[in-house]
Amino acid sequence: WSDIKIILLTLKVILLGTGAK
Repeated sequence: WSDIKIILLTLKVILLGTGAK
């Protein structure tokens, strides 16, 4: 389950990063 959480967090960061730009 921890792996899934990490993946979701990374996806969130990527979305936020692309959204910021």
